[in-house]
Amino acid sequence: MAVVQYSNVYREGADAGAPVTSLYVIDTQSELPTGIPGDVAYIKDQSAMWLRYTSGGWAPIFNGGTVYSDIVISKASYPAFALIEAGTPSVVRLYNIQGLAHLTTNCWFGGSRWYVDDNRYDGQAIVQSVSNSNLFFYRINKDTGVAEGKFNIDMISGHIGVPGYIYQLSRSYPNDIVNDVPFSSGNFFAGGGTGGIFTISNQYDFHWSVRGRIMDISFWVDGTVSGNAFDVMHFQLPAGIVATRYTSAAVFIFDGTKGGAFGNLSITINDFYAYIRKESYVAYAPGFCSLQGQFSVPF
Repeated sequence: MAVVQYSNVYREGADAGAPVTSLYVIDTQSELPTGIPGDVAYIKDQSAMWLRYTSGGWAPIFNGGTVYSDIVISKASYPAFALIEAGTPSVVRLYNIQGLAHLTTNCWFGGSRWYVDDNRYDGQAIVQSVSNSNLFFYRINKDTGVAEGKFNIDMISGHIGVPGYIYQLSRSYPNDIVNDVPFSSGNFFAGGGTGGIFTISNQYDFHWSVRGRIMDISFWVDGTVSGNAFDVMHFQLPAGIVATRYTSAAVFIFDGTKGGAFGNLSITINDFYAYIRKESYVAYAPGFCSLQGQFSVPF
């Protein structure tokens, strides 16, 4: 005893507001459900009888019944029917496969593999799991018919599982990936005071990564201070970001006159530069200088 319903079947050019059409595959005639006009049913125990639902109920398409203008019956040894209108591949389909709802685009299921309607493009499938209320998203490979690259959303906990990287909207770089800043002597430079010069000799580390709307930055550069004394070192924040809040962090500064000491790194709101000052805002003295630190910037 079984009734299988294939729903959301439309014909191209159907009237606006036309009801959804369903195809039923039914074991016995006693299982016929109540339909809506336009539904079609196939009954397996009635010599493969085809019925169509009208305002008066279910009526045979053949065997003395009415043959409708939009259905043609073949003259083969067993009856078959088809729509007279030329059909086009459905863009979106809804399947029930092993009790799971499958919403698909540009693809259809053949029982063992997937096929695409337009072989220029991959298909897509969204699958709802009954057992744990998860939603799974698949890419259907247009060449192999294999469902690939799934990620899922747990509708109860809200957790998201992804096989690859997460990109924030409109970003070209992913979250939680370390990005090295290429060496450039102009990345760190002197400012303020009477305008001295800071020349980088070694860049041991200068990298960044993002966590949502937070950028984490780490740096370690050595160089030489020359010219007149200056009171601040600064550099442009990576990836063109602009700070959305005031930021302050302790950094390590080593120079040839005072040795190692802690300094202060600060960023003002709506700015794209970080500023490094020595302890007690003492001016940078000529000679060797090393800058080291880590900090986070809201952006």
